[in-house]
Amino acid sequence: MESGKNIPAIPENITATITYKIENKSRKPKVLALYPTPDIVQTNTCRLAPKNSSGDSCSVTFKIIGSKLPIAEIHKGPILCQANSDGTADPNQCYQPDKNNSLSITKTKKLADWNNWGQNKQNSHHNINSGITKDNVKEIAELCKIDYTQGLAHTPSNSSAFSNSDKPVIVNDTIYWTGFAGVIGAHQIQRDGNGNFIGCNPLWVYLSEFDKNEKLIINGIYCQYTPPV
Repeated sequence: MESGKNIPAIPENITATITYKIENKSRKPKVLALYPTPDIVQTNTCRLAPKNSSGDSCSVTFKIIGSKLPIAEIHKGPILCQANSDGTADPNQCYQPDKNNSLSITKTKKLADWNNWGQNKQNSHHNINSGITKDNVKEIAELCKIDYTQGLAHTPSNSSAFSNSDKPVIVNDTIYWTGFAGVIGAHQIQRDGNGNFIGCNPLWVYLSEFDKNEKLIINGIYCQYTPPV
């Protein structure tokens, strides 16, 4: 079983989706059903022809229900079993992804008006007319578990000066932030098919400094600095 993009965090008032591609490694046909799990719902049937035959793979989509997720993090599953004649899962014939493709989900707190934030995915700067406000950005930062500071970003013209940015900034659905001791980072905002926010995925976090040629040093690699604001 191989997953698509995993979902690192889900607010308790959100239902997210994830799709797995499943290949039959057996010479016998199979019909797979999800092992009963209160926080996961299988949305389509998986019928597999014998190995190396047409139809020996399928794509299965699951809904992850935030309100039913356990408080503890999930680091396994989904578990699929051979289906009985009545469609229920046979617990004696089950399969699940390897560690690299298993679900890895953290439940986060409910966010007010989460579905109404930032529906304009085409915005190019500062989320103009996107519905994301300063307060929204703060709550998004909480969802992403970002420990950001107020106004501690280096300016490209002076390595000892700081910018006046007072909050993380979102550009093209990426949230850029600054932290203590020169730490900087970026998280990609994730959305469902309707454009609603469902969480965020860390892109990078670095300890940075500027040399006298006004280049950003990232883990020993020199990069031209382009500020997000």
